[in-house]
Amino acid sequence: MRELLGTGAAFLNLVGSIVLAIDAQAAVRRARVKKAATDLAALLRQNAATDLLKDDTGKPINDEAAIELWLSRLRTKRALVGLVILVCGFCLDFISRLIS
Repeated sequence: MRELLGTGAAFLNLVGSIVLAIDAQAAVRRARVKKAATDLAALLRQNAATDLLKDDTGKPINDEAAIELWLSRLRTKRALVGLVILVCGFCLDFISRLIS
């Protein structure tokens, strides 16, 4: 049982680390998305159509602060998934050490 928990812990730690590494590697993509969203918001403001671009909660993305908030939510979700996986791996490792 101890070996199974230890192996599960190592696997979850690996998966959580991969999720966080992928999130870190996406920084360049986020910069491009931010630039494109800023350009699109500026174009929509010029044409007086400021409420066409909306985030997943339905709030309009029409200025720099709204774009930053939208991108932050995307980053936070992925980082939270990685953190939860790492915590599960830690808990399994801790339990396996208590059993021995």
